Amino acid sequence: MARRDDAALQALIDASRSSDTTVRRHAVIALGIAEHRGGVDALIAALGDKNVEVRVQAAESLSHAVDVKAAGPLGKLLDDPEVKVRLAALRALRLLPTRESFDAVRHALDDDRVEVRVAAVEALPHTPSLREESMAVRIRLLGDKEERVRAAAADALSGADWALDPLLEAAKDEKLAYRGEAAHVAARLRDYAKAAGQMAELQRVILDVFRDRRPEVRARAAEAAALVGAPEAVEPLIAALDDDHAELRRAAAASLGALGNRRAVEPLIPLLADADANVRLAAVESLGRLRWLGRQPAVAKIIPLAEDDDPAMRIKAVEALGRLADHRATDVLVKNLTHADAPVRLAAAKALAQVKDARAVGPLIEYLKRDEPQRRVRQSAILALGAIGDNRATEPLIAILTDENAWYGYREAAIKALGRSHDPRAVATLVSAATDPDFVRYVPDRSMDSNPFDFCRLAAVEVVQFGDAAVKPLREAVRKLSKEDKEGNPKIREIRLRMARELLKRIENPK
Repeated sequence: MARRDDAALQALIDASRSSDTTVRRHAVIALGIAEHRGGVDALIAALGDKNVEVRVQAAESLSHAVDVKAAGPLGKLLDDPEVKVRLAALRALRLLPTRESFDAVRHALDDDRVEVRVAAVEALPHTPSLREESMAVRIRLLGDKEERVRAAAADALSGADWALDPLLEAAKDEKLAYRGEAAHVAARLRDYAKAAGQMAELQRVILDVFRDRRPEVRARAAEAAALVGAPEAVEPLIAALDDDHAELRRAAAASLGALGNRRAVEPLIPLLADADANVRLAAVESLGRLRWLGRQPAVAKIIPLAEDDDPAMRIKAVEALGRLADHRATDVLVKNLTHADAPVRLAAAKALAQVKDARAVGPLIEYLKRDEPQRRVRQSAILALGAIGDNRATEPLIAILTDENAWYGYREAAIKALGRSHDPRAVATLVSAATDPDFVRYVPDRSMDSNPFDFCRLAAVEVVQFGDAAVKPLREAVRKLSKEDKEGNPKIREIRLRMARELLKRIENPK
């Protein structure tokens, strides 16, 4: 057997030197799959192949072999003219945590392509012998000119609890332009800081960074304050709402919403008219998050923004009005149900479910008669009728539930909506849905991963909510199913009968 394996390996090695490019490429792939030490030299040799795809596959295959002697040759590949080759080499070096690979990866951090530099950040080793050096490199990269490189460094550091202390030291250094980034990443390690008893120190450092004179540093510190929930930051953040730097105003507005302090409501309202769109968006979203904390003055200011020409602003305003749940917003929310952009319509339907104003029932019923190309929008409108709980919606909802041609998701939403209505007229239909697997003739749909019995279980939950009002319809169902039915399938009838009796038992003898 050993001889046969050796012969097969040698055949692959020979094939990797073939004059046919396709043969060489497939041989290199096969050598990687084999993960045989004897094939490493052939793969290293293939790193110098004249064909780009062969070089790429050779590097990929060496990532499976994980042999430290490949570190040097892979490092040299980082000077390859082809980006895809350099990226493949970095993926392989990521699995070879040696000094040689570390030096090569660090060299790639100066690559002229951003995607290569990002891959190099991710490839820096975490092994104990090199961890501190890698961490120091990543911390310095928090000040890189490229956002993607900074983000890659931040992501790597935020997953390493041992990085907290070095990050705090960097945040304390007033000379560092990236101390705000260091504070922000340290804030992402808040769970570790809490477990290590360093939460007070973390909050103190972040507040100190927020006193920095550079607005971009203060902006990151503002976001960090929200992550760690520093209540001492509220007043400084409120003061920052008047800063000349738009990004700082935006960060302060967003952070105040996250901190949830009622003192922020009044100062945030003027920002609804800020010259910078991102600041306005942050203010709208934060006022929505603060919802019951002084909603009266905010609602009147947000309503006009729900008709803004910018769809992003309109969505944020609509979402905020939904969270504030003030009936004064009903008219503008109903108007947005017919907006040209589906995301706006979706936000409006969801907001109406939160506001729960009976005045929206008629417009919602009329809206459901329209053609709506987006299923999620129509589904949310159905659920909004259920959330409002007005009995005028009962018959339209029953019509949706009993429509055999309606999408499963609409009928499912109608079940939930009828259950919330508590209208006795809905009970008989819900009982039928809960006890008859054929009530919905389910046609497999790639967007739904349910089956008729899931449908029955959902309806059963709603039937139970009706309590005594469901007893009579359930007894009637039991009576009908108990009769002999020569045409029906006796097994199906028995299943339905068992389901009806179980529901009746749950209502009459609640645990």
